[in-house]
Amino acid sequence: MSFNQLKVEDIEKIFYKINENACELLEEAELLYNHEKYARAYLCAHIAFEEFGKLPILYSVALDIHFGKKVNWKKLNKDIRDHQTKISQSYVSMLLILFKFMKVKGYTEFKFSLITNSYDEIMDFLDETNFSYSEAIEELYLDAENQKQINMIPAVADLLNGFKNSSLYADFHDGIFYKPSERIDKDICGFGITLAKIQKKYHQLPDFDKEGFGFNELTQEIEYSNALKQFLESVDELEELQKQK
Repeated sequence: MSFNQLKVEDIEKIFYKINENACELLEEAELLYNHEKYARAYLCAHIAFEEFGKLPILYSVALDIHFGKKVNWKKLNKDIRDHQTKISQSYVSMLLILFKFMKVKGYTEFKFSLITNSYDEIMDFLDETNFSYSEAIEELYLDAENQKQINMIPAVADLLNGFKNSSLYADFHDGIFYKPSERIDKDICGFGITLAKIQKKYHQLPDFDKEGFGFNELTQEIEYSNALKQFLESVDELEELQKQK
């Protein structure tokens, strides 16, 4: 069965179940991590990361339905099942969080190590900050210093998807045949779990699971929908360019 002609209430129910599944996968990842099963723990964390990546896509579609806009159901069905798209959307959320965090805390240089080294600070930041998605997208989009990281989204998605495959399948890497437990160590696994935990925290902020989307309180279209769509389209364009290389 595919996504087609759904109501906002239908999208809400799907949204909640995907979020719950992502949280359950993350819980299982941490259990496996604690038993030093790092490859499979990474796999669960990564799938959770992909599931979280579906949520902004669904929220944007729900807004379109609410405001009576035409929904491209064919594209939704493709995006919601495409690994690269889901990873990219989840990573976009990470960039929004990180760049906002860096700006507030005075960090000037983007590094992946920031995610693990400043994990507690980032989680506290999400608790304390009135995080506006539309403002974060605008800042990310308009700041020229961020363009390098935006352009790297498809490459990062490829990298993370590669680690996912390495956590499940035995295969060649740089001419040497490895099994997953030889490729995914404690540090790589910890990084994957950290990504998913930040995503979980971020998506819990609006309390959608307790209050619903709350669209009935909206009297006019909010900037979130337009800003998000513009950014998702830019990610699609980057992915297409990457495929052509």
